[in-house]
Amino acid sequence: MNKVKYLLTYRYALIIHDFTIEFTQHYSLGHLSNLSNLSDLGELRQKPQLTKNPETDANFLLTLCHLETYLLSRQISSAEEKFVKEGGYSENLLKKRLGYRNK
Repeated sequence: MNKVKYLLTYRYALIIHDFTIEFTQHYSLGHLSNLSNLSDLGELRQKPQLTKNPETDANFLLTLCHLETYLLSRQISSAEEKFVKEGGYSENLLKKRLGYRNK
């Protein structure tokens, strides 16, 4: 029923989330972190692999964030176009109700 988890933007968000946790644990918090364990978070999750270079990892994370922002803006534009062409849920429900009443 929940189709959101199959969206590319959702999957990228999971990767960014997981990579951010790993990056923070590895470079900032170390063993003091109480962030969640990634191994039991479901079939769509994979534990990201960090390099030995924090600058490379930070740049990769930033690139993922830029990609996610681009994909989200495209997704929002597409949703706006669909709404303009087809209308929203309430609007379509009203059309169906009026059509039923006019029969």
